[in-house]
Amino acid sequence: MYDYYLTFKSITGAQQGEGLLLRQGIRVRLQRSPAFLSKNGCGYALKMRSGDVSKAVGLLRLARISFGGVYRVDSSGNVEETLL
Repeated sequence: MYDYYLTFKSITGAQQGEGLLLRQGIRVRLQRSPAFLSKNGCGYALKMRSGDVSKAVGLLRLARISFGGVYRVDSSGNVEETLL
């Protein structure tokens, strides 16, 4: 199982994304970006499990809520950017 992080440059964007996704029944957790993502210049992230990532990205794009990127983290801590 993977964890996914959708990154945001601002707390406002992250909060808007969180609200939208929670209203749509997608479980996310808003947090400061982990250290391994902070180097990308993004200060906040929504953390989620793999099942809802494609749907979440689609909803954010439809609502025109800007986000930085989508990152997949495996149980060993390996990080890779995911293109959706």
